Amino acid sequence: MARHRIRDKHGKPTKFFWSDKDGNDQTSRTVYKQTPDGVKRMRGVHFDADKNRFRKE
Repeated sequence: MARHRIRDKHGKPTKFFWSDKDGNDQTSRTVYKQTPDGVKRMRGVHFDADKNRFRKE
């Protein structure tokens, strides 16, 4: 399982990432957030790796 950091528009890494374990669908990646308590799965939002944008659902 590889973590792919999501970068902001200036190229700096954020605390959000998506993982390879979810399959090959590049248009709807599950977003995770690194917190002091551990890793949390974000609900209601997915990441489009092709467009490098969040999608709210």
